[in-house]
Amino acid sequence: MPELENSAEQISERVYHRQIDLLYNNQTLAVVSTAAAVFLLMFFLNLSVPWSDLFPWAGMFAMVLSTRMLATWLYQYKKRSHHPLESGLAEKLYFAGVALTGASWGLMMINLFPRLDSDSQILLLLTVQGFVSVSHNTMGYRRLPYLCYTLLLALPAVYVVYHADFSYPVAIMLLLVIHLVFVMRTANASYNGFTAMLYLQEESISREHKLLLQREQASLANQAKSEFLSRMSHELRTPLNAVLGMNELQMLDKHEPLSQQQRERAEKINEAGKHLLSLVNDVLDLSRIEAGSLVVRLEPVDLQQTIRDACKLVETRAAEQSVTIGFEALPEPVWVRADAQRLKQVVVNLLDNAVKYNRVGGSVTIGLSSGRGDSWRLSVVDTGYGIAQQDMSELFKPFARLDQNRSSIDGAGIGLSFSKQLVEIMHGEIGVDSRVGEGSCFWVEMPAAEPVVQTGHKVARLRVAAGDEASAANPVKRGRRLLLVEDNLVNQEVALEMLQGYGFSVDVADNGEEALQLFQDNAYSLILMDCEMPVMDGLTATRHLRRMEQERRLQPTPVIALTAHAIHGAREKCLASGMDDFLSKPFSNSDLRNVLANWVALPDQTESEPEASHQSSDADSEQILDMSAISRLRTRRASLVNRVVQLYLEQSPDVLNAIDDAIAVPDYEMLSNIVHTFKSSSLTVGAVRVAEMCRQIEAGCQQGDVDANLCSQIRQDYLAAEEALHNLLQADSIPA
Repeated sequence: MPELENSAEQISERVYHRQIDLLYNNQTLAVVSTAAAVFLLMFFLNLSVPWSDLFPWAGMFAMVLSTRMLATWLYQYKKRSHHPLESGLAEKLYFAGVALTGASWGLMMINLFPRLDSDSQILLLLTVQGFVSVSHNTMGYRRLPYLCYTLLLALPAVYVVYHADFSYPVAIMLLLVIHLVFVMRTANASYNGFTAMLYLQEESISREHKLLLQREQASLANQAKSEFLSRMSHELRTPLNAVLGMNELQMLDKHEPLSQQQRERAEKINEAGKHLLSLVNDVLDLSRIEAGSLVVRLEPVDLQQTIRDACKLVETRAAEQSVTIGFEALPEPVWVRADAQRLKQVVVNLLDNAVKYNRVGGSVTIGLSSGRGDSWRLSVVDTGYGIAQQDMSELFKPFARLDQNRSSIDGAGIGLSFSKQLVEIMHGEIGVDSRVGEGSCFWVEMPAAEPVVQTGHKVARLRVAAGDEASAANPVKRGRRLLLVEDNLVNQEVALEMLQGYGFSVDVADNGEEALQLFQDNAYSLILMDCEMPVMDGLTATRHLRRMEQERRLQPTPVIALTAHAIHGAREKCLASGMDDFLSKPFSNSDLRNVLANWVALPDQTESEPEASHQSSDADSEQILDMSAISRLRTRRASLVNRVVQLYLEQSPDVLNAIDDAIAVPDYEMLSNIVHTFKSSSLTVGAVRVAEMCRQIEAGCQQGDVDANLCSQIRQDYLAAEEALHNLLQADSIPA
């Protein structure tokens, strides 16, 4: 494989550099040892020959060894200056120095050996053989220098012995040859072992580097995944808020009530939208678990109360399928250690599955018993179709559905996998026993917890109501005035209609900065604050608002967070900034009413509802406008369509100019905020091409590189959308 070959070549190259480096690191020791040996040898050889015969050889050694030291200094200097010598050149310089040293020894031996006495000859011979034996310790990191040096010393030694006046010259020659073979074999084995060790070290370093790189990539991937979840949560839930909110207002419209057929269609839209929202939440939750970002708070939880709450949530579906749910509570509370919200999710999921996969007219029985060790077991037994043994291994896998032959049953196959991972995170255990045709028993075991002693009632948060003492002191609040802080046009309109239906007077701010200005000049009973807005986001605005209240010694105004983010920590961040409650988009009319009821007094009157509208189509606009978005707007009364489209057409030229100004600086943060809001508004009126350009620009802002052609293209697409919207309004007889 090419990747492996490239990797092996790189490792070989690094090993080669290490070998050259080691040669030069040990050359100083080799030169100093050789110089000392030559000095001592000359001193003792002077007993046999005069100094005049030794000086030329001493001078030759001095010159050769000095050259080698100079090469060592040059190599180390270049290395320290971060401009190292090329390894091939460095090896050639080293080899030249070794060859000159070996040649000096050999020539000196051939020249001086015949003129020495027998003692001096033995001394010279032993010195040379000593260098043959130990030379691989300093130059054995490469084969060629060592072999050259050894042969230049050993072969002259054999030659002079052969011509010397020894009693057994042949025997001495054989011993020298045997010694040479043994030394070279040892040196070769040492070279091979050391080279293999270097390879292993480099491979280990390479793998460690790859591991660190993979860890970094995994960390970046997790971060990207979290950012993706956050963005997708917002992008999916924001339009769902508009769809579900408008559909619910349409169903409650009493001025122009829907026909029976229209109501049935609206109910199906509502059911499908809630199902889609449930799927979005499940996928996000499952992704958070897989990313390790889901945090649970383990505390004592009343399991029987959790079961009762879960039964209430599935009783409607059970009634539709004529399935009865039975639960015989124990006389004493059952406490388990778990996260209350997550445990409730698990129980609801098990009950919902037991109802969905049951027979019409069947039953679901909930049981509680002691589990293994110090734990409690919750059992959910149904009278459904059962599960085959061979399918058990697939049961708790994500997106695995075993009911494909019953395609009418909704779901994405996430619930059981999500429940299993939730239970395991809470240190519990989940399992199933089933027989085909007889039904199934899903069970959950959770660790037991110490009973919680109820010492008193929980203290409710401050509520601002019409009859409160605080309200009596503040006539403006008694006048039911609210502040809505929301940058998305369609969400403004949906929330406005809901709030005005309760009789509230509502001021609207497009960002946190405007909200602070309105709050400074007015008093409000409650503030609905979007979290993600341009100019100033909701979290920052709330912090400033709380400081203003402290400085002016005002009673805290309830602030409700409106956010399309469903990722972990969104609620905690909102509350930490000073907000009092949390409403997740998309929210229904009942969701809004329930939150408002916690903070302000609500009248008994019903909301005013929108009138029915007509539908029309424009074939020429289909390529420019998303007609499904136009149709959704038409489900509201004409005045709402007029307001939304007119606002879009009035504000868009200023938005386009702001885009040009931000790209000219460039200010990518400002540009990202502008196109994010413009994208939402464009999708609301169906300007899909403009929204797509906004999406691409927003993606470029995140990378710090925006294509200027996109900014010119967005104007062209807007002009086409503007013309199509004007034509559409004229065709509908709505004044533009």
